[in-house]
Amino acid sequence: MKKSIILSIIFLLVCQSIAFSQQVERISKIKEIYYKINNDIESNALYCNEFVLNKGKLSWPAVGIYQEKMQFFYDYNTQYGSYNLKKIVIKAEHSITKTYIEFLFNDSGNLIFYYYSFQRDHDGKLERRCYFHNNLLIRLIENTKIIDKIDNNYKDYWTAIIKRADKYKNLFNSNVYFDTSDIEQLKDND
Repeated sequence: MKKSIILSIIFLLVCQSIAFSQQVERISKIKEIYYKINNDIESNALYCNEFVLNKGKLSWPAVGIYQEKMQFFYDYNTQYGSYNLKKIVIKAEHSITKTYIEFLFNDSGNLIFYYYSFQRDHDGKLERRCYFHNNLLIRLIENTKIIDKIDNNYKDYWTAIIKRADKYKNLFNSNVYFDTSDIEQLKDND
């Protein structure tokens, strides 16, 4: 009896160890993709579409200074004739607050990393890093606190992140295919 209990405990420890090493490997791969895409951005190897709300930073009623800048970094797959969104960066300024957000996508278009930074002039800074695998949150880092055991308490949070990423992806998709050929045809007919 004792022998079977000990073997069961050893089996459970081995399973946990394997699961943990898979998670570490996935997070390492996400970081590798993150650094590669940032390097591609710095070397202008990716296309960038940028949208700015309230470019002149005029004061909005009940908000004050407001501006939001969205950058969509992507490449073009000539084999399939499609755009591959790699990263979205959102920078927002609301009077005394500044928000910075990143969404990182894998080659299949799935969200794999989310970064959120919020700073208020008189408060500290809040930072969150979320790592995803198959649309599931696998690690959350809030400031310096690392949470690897993700339970249902976080489900609303990470599903909201995925929905928000999808909204920005839809905005990108609705604008990246902007076709000016009809304008060129009008010019030719003049």
